[in-house]
Amino acid sequence: MPFDFEMDTIRWIVISFFSGAIIMGLFNFNLYLFHKKIYLKKWMYFWLIIALDYIIMFLAFYYENLLLFGIYFILVIISSYYFYSGSLIFLNEKMNQNVYVTLGILILLTLLSAIFPDWIGWGIVFSYWTYSIFLFHVGRKFLAVKNSFSISTGLIMLFFSLLTFAFPFVALFPWFNPWGYMIIGMVGLLLGVSLVQMHFQKQKDDYLVVQTKLQYLVHHDPLTKVLNRSYINDSFNKIMKTNAVNVGLMFIDLNNFKQVNDQYGHRKGDEVLVSVGKILRTICDPKGLVCRFGGDEFLILFYDTSEKEIKDFQEKIIEYGKTNLVDEVKVTFACGFAIRKNTQEDIFDLLDIAEKQMYSLKSTQKNR
Repeated sequence: MPFDFEMDTIRWIVISFFSGAIIMGLFNFNLYLFHKKIYLKKWMYFWLIIALDYIIMFLAFYYENLLLFGIYFILVIISSYYFYSGSLIFLNEKMNQNVYVTLGILILLTLLSAIFPDWIGWGIVFSYWTYSIFLFHVGRKFLAVKNSFSISTGLIMLFFSLLTFAFPFVALFPWFNPWGYMIIGMVGLLLGVSLVQMHFQKQKDDYLVVQTKLQYLVHHDPLTKVLNRSYINDSFNKIMKTNAVNVGLMFIDLNNFKQVNDQYGHRKGDEVLVSVGKILRTICDPKGLVCRFGGDEFLILFYDTSEKEIKDFQEKIIEYGKTNLVDEVKVTFACGFAIRKNTQEDIFDLLDIAEKQMYSLKSTQKNR
């Protein structure tokens, strides 16, 4: 036999390693059923192949069969591939096509080592070095992410990479048994737990991204990207509940905007509305919050303002329309405003006042 081990030692190594691998495999399978992530399926294959591999290793020792040793070594390579590819998918990295060529060469060399008894030692070297290289490469990529979970997982991978690299040279020494196998087993399980932890952290991060996007969509107009009617309503309710005063409202309407749509088309009209949103933000930021009220109407909220300040903004907006083109189209503005000076004033009534003032100015502009 190429390896000299007592069967009792092999049996306990296989039982402990198989148990850990099958639990991690089933756990990843359960996660995959619920979350449908490809990397979870790859990690599931990794652990289940590892579990199968230890059974084959036991049979290889029990029957003293070199072919089974060869299958054992090949499965180590295949399992490491699933670990590697799953981890790259998790990190949104692409796998180099040369990896497949390298895998094919290593599997061929490992098969040859099983065919020729004198080469059997190279089989364990090729298989575990492949595992080590994959671990090292992925570990470095995890470290590059630069957050606490990724760094800790990357460090565990690098340590495990060193253990698997050294394994073919120390596995046969008496001092390595049983503590060396226990250390490898514990680090392997720790790596599995870290990957699951990374998955849940990724789920949390993805949820926060979706939540942020939804919050943005709830309060922003999809066309102009300024704040929307929903934000206005929420702000008005908050103003009333907190008894905020010195809150200014400016109601803005585009003069003769219907003619823009009729003459240039609705696509051009949409482009003009987008540009108007940007112009209003440029003029009023950071003091004023620009909102699209509906159609070609905009509303600007001013907190802690005065009549003089809001009137200055009104004059700037009207003057811009007189002296500039918007997307090569002449667009002028009619603006009305109102200020909540005490808590008895209803903010919704002030909106009506600002709107009426805007229409009064609009009528005056038309008569000029």
